[in-house]
Amino acid sequence: MVAKARISKERSISGALGPKSKHVIDMLMEYEVNTEWAFGVFLRPVVWDRADRCMLTDIDGNEYIDFSSGFATTVSGHSNRKVREALFKQAEKLTHAPDSPTLPRALLAKKLAEIMPRGLKRSVFGLNGGDAIEIALKLARSYKKKSEIVAFQGGFHGRATYGSMSVTSVNFSKRGCFPQVPGMHHVPYAYCYRCAFDKEYPECDLWCTEYIVNLLEGGMTGLAEPAALIVEPLLGAGGYVIPPDSYLPKLEKICRDHDLLFIVDEVQTAFGRYGGKITASEVLGIHPDIITLGKGLTGGYPLSAAVTTDEVASSWSPVVHSATYTGNPLMCAVALAQIDVVQELKLPEQAKKLEAPFRRAIEDNLSGSRSVGEISVKGLFCGIEIVEDKKTKKPAREEFMKRIADLNIEHGLMSGPPTDGIFHNRINLAPPLIITEELIEKGATILGESIKKAEKEFL
Repeated sequence: MVAKARISKERSISGALGPKSKHVIDMLMEYEVNTEWAFGVFLRPVVWDRADRCMLTDIDGNEYIDFSSGFATTVSGHSNRKVREALFKQAEKLTHAPDSPTLPRALLAKKLAEIMPRGLKRSVFGLNGGDAIEIALKLARSYKKKSEIVAFQGGFHGRATYGSMSVTSVNFSKRGCFPQVPGMHHVPYAYCYRCAFDKEYPECDLWCTEYIVNLLEGGMTGLAEPAALIVEPLLGAGGYVIPPDSYLPKLEKICRDHDLLFIVDEVQTAFGRYGGKITASEVLGIHPDIITLGKGLTGGYPLSAAVTTDEVASSWSPVVHSATYTGNPLMCAVALAQIDVVQELKLPEQAKKLEAPFRRAIEDNLSGSRSVGEISVKGLFCGIEIVEDKKTKKPAREEFMKRIADLNIEHGLMSGPPTDGIFHNRINLAPPLIITEELIEKGATILGESIKKAEKEFL
């Protein structure tokens, strides 16, 4: 039986931290550099203590329905038993082999070749999504012998390394960190609610893709030696903006016509969340030259991968890319178990099945809202645009967004960061793929009440 969300008596209605949470935050603020996990996202941070399936519990005993999956990571739910057992079993044999051949590493590389889109056979492992992006960029540049990358406004590909941060479009992550890696060109994404070209879909016939053609074919566009285009099937930290289904196929054709490598960042979308297949690429009928994986690959353990073709892989000689924890046997064993769970539970099919009730619950509970400008749903992704005026589409203020997130926490719902989106005014929802319709409805009810209460305070 799933525990009901509840509020600890230790926590006041004003949103004060419980005593144990306050103690942890005080220590972290004294001894760790203040990063996004703390006060940059929520008015009150949540100190996670334990999690099971679709529920989180903080250190003061407060429980939350998880509509975030730890940034779309725990596709099979928190603390999956089979994955835990694989971790323990491997830990008894071998936990570390410094970038060395092991059976779990070999089996995982083989498994990824079997389940990735056609032609993607060769893996390079990293620790997080940003590592996978770094690998993909290095592969593209070394193979094409060119340096420039076409990326997208609103795109998020990590920020822990200079390569991933440079191809990411988040302004505040770049401040104070220049010069960035040169050669990154950001163009408008198919964000139809806020079209950068002031056009309407479908009458526009995705003119934003024609803009990229003009950029590539023009003689004075500033793009001299493009190597690749990198894109997310939907914007992740950009607010779960979902483009028309024909968008990525058009981008692939542009890459083929202009001799660019087509890199698809599926760190968030792979392993079922997009709905219907293991990857969004397969759903959309596209064939990346490089695909990047993370998050759902292990469901919460540090491992990522970039998977590419034999031809692209042939541009690398040994030790072009290497790190102490590359192909860690413990994490590879976990990933193998996680993939088994995804397939055995048919989680891609489950996400597709739950898409309609998920959409219905969100739309029903947000109907009549004065601030909801758009609701985008694909599989078990949901992006909600919050505006202060539906006619002008004026983005909601940061304080408004943080108030919604804080009210969600107050009433037992963990949603995505309130600063998602190009204008920091979109709410990201991504529950575990094992969630029940009952919990979806409960979470949507809390969200609807939070938005309505925030509207009374700010509108």
